[in-house]
Amino acid sequence: MLLLSVLIILVDISSGCQSDQPITSSGNNVYTAAQYFGIFDHNNDWDSCVKNSPFDKTDFLYLAFVHTYKNADGKYIADYEYGTPNPSERIDDIVNKIGQLQNKPKILISLGFGHSDFPNATLTPVEFTQSVINLIEKHNLDGFDIDWEDYCRSDTGQISKDAVGLLLKTLRDSLNALGSRKGKSYFLTMSTAFSPVDYSPCWNSDAFNKFCNYLNLQSYSPNCYVVTWRDAGVNCNKILVGIESEWGQGPDVRWNEMTQYNCAGMFAWRLDNEYGNGCSTGNIAINMWNRLKNSHLIKK
Repeated sequence: MLLLSVLIILVDISSGCQSDQPITSSGNNVYTAAQYFGIFDHNNDWDSCVKNSPFDKTDFLYLAFVHTYKNADGKYIADYEYGTPNPSERIDDIVNKIGQLQNKPKILISLGFGHSDFPNATLTPVEFTQSVINLIEKHNLDGFDIDWEDYCRSDTGQISKDAVGLLLKTLRDSLNALGSRKGKSYFLTMSTAFSPVDYSPCWNSDAFNKFCNYLNLQSYSPNCYVVTWRDAGVNCNKILVGIESEWGQGPDVRWNEMTQYNCAGMFAWRLDNEYGNGCSTGNIAINMWNRLKNSHLIKK
């Protein structure tokens, strides 16, 4: 899964965290920056929002959202969010804009929540994965993100750890196969919003560590801490600590937690609505980028 020929294991004595080196967009051992961007919003200012957003100040851009729906055969697949105006065109607008930049972030499409999206996807992993690959190829994207906030409940009942592991493996294998054909590497990330206890019936740390690049940890949510996810088996160097820029949070809010546990970096929700004011100057994103990329700390 990882883009390393040799897996190097590090032990952080201060935090007791054993983890493998993170994979960044540049391949360097530096802090990683990531941003979510809502393609479901900005009906009145979409063009200016895309034009003015500082997309070059992030390593990863997660486009929110697609959802899980049943197709004509009753299989669960990923598709554009119902109600989003021209979602396909909006994704292409961002991809085309980023294509003009010197510093190009990796662009991932994000699976949303609220419809038992990820749990339902585990019920038909092959069909779901193929729909993800279709979206990635259609829009020339760099991978897939899973915003998992629906616990372990699917439409047919509770899902298992094995079902989660199978879907992650199917996604990773298909992304790798696509990468072999395209001559590039594809990313698979997840985001969690609660304590590991809330996911305990079906959370699969072994599968996550093996098949996924990053965990976008929604640290601004109650009981969602690096230490508890570390204790649940997640490698710290796969964790991006989250800030809620929509509330006006900047990187200082989570900086100590990120450095204490030798996390991979930081992400923000969301670039297109900082301070709850819609698209503006992206000041928080720029500040976060500068802090992460110019830190005086030497990353372990």
